[in-house]
Amino acid sequence: MSKPMILSIFPGIDVLGLGFEEAGYTVVRGPDPMCGSLHDIRRFHPPAGVFRGVIGGPPCQAHSKLAAVVRARYGEEAVAEDLIPEFSRVVAEAAPRWFLMENVPGAPAPHVKGYAVHTFLLNNRWLGQVQNRLRRFWFGVRGSTPVDLRPYIRGWVALEPAAWSPAVLASGAYRGGRGKVRLSAKRGPSRATVREGLRLQGLPEDFFDKSPFTVEGQQRLVGNAVPLPMARTLAEAIARWEEETMNDQPETQYEDKRCAICGQVFDPAEMVEVEEDLWVCETCAVNEYGWQPIPEELLQE
Repeated sequence: MSKPMILSIFPGIDVLGLGFEEAGYTVVRGPDPMCGSLHDIRRFHPPAGVFRGVIGGPPCQAHSKLAAVVRARYGEEAVAEDLIPEFSRVVAEAAPRWFLMENVPGAPAPHVKGYAVHTFLLNNRWLGQVQNRLRRFWFGVRGSTPVDLRPYIRGWVALEPAAWSPAVLASGAYRGGRGKVRLSAKRGPSRATVREGLRLQGLPEDFFDKSPFTVEGQQRLVGNAVPLPMARTLAEAIARWEEETMNDQPETQYEDKRCAICGQVFDPAEMVEVEEDLWVCETCAVNEYGWQPIPEELLQE
């Protein structure tokens, strides 16, 4: 039996994707700015109906607390571009069964037509881990009924561990409850901060041994990643939800919601049967078949 295939966008070192691989998914990795300017998400157009799910964490700089400081001091043009709309576009084009987006707690929600979205906060320490890392997740599913993923999560702890460490940051600092502290007296990232960051993120210390990245690059990548235990926990939760609810539904239910022309997914109420067993969205029905919707006043009569 083949493994379900998912698409990971904005992957970075893709620790989120590693968690899904450990949970039994096959992960295809999409473009990321770290690979060069030609790996631009705006140039990327995935095929429709190929991937079971889409995962990813768009760059968070536009929604971090520092963004307000940058905006006030240097102007709007100095603030990093918001790429969450690009995440939404890729999901709409890929038309998966579900998607999972990760970002900072204050980031706006993705909006994808035809999907219901539930959002929740998750701290690494709530899963029994040492690092205090709070992130927000959005889980979107086809249809109009959102799914709360939290009941499918295993590993909640009643009491957080006595051991505690502040969140790993891309700068080489570690954010705690009273600001930032460094693990090294050396200014900026160092091999020591990278090793400690890898450990706190659930990765082996030799993770970067064969990579060409500088120490600064390594620190930035590990500081922007999702902790591996958190990623694995979420992947396993989605797998449980799929096993419980989605595998019992015939695949044709999902196909009926996809426009035969543009390939995007719509609510069944927004679909038109233009020929026998050929369903398209209202826009394509108008443009390609000259279909005219029934006037609202006639429906009221």
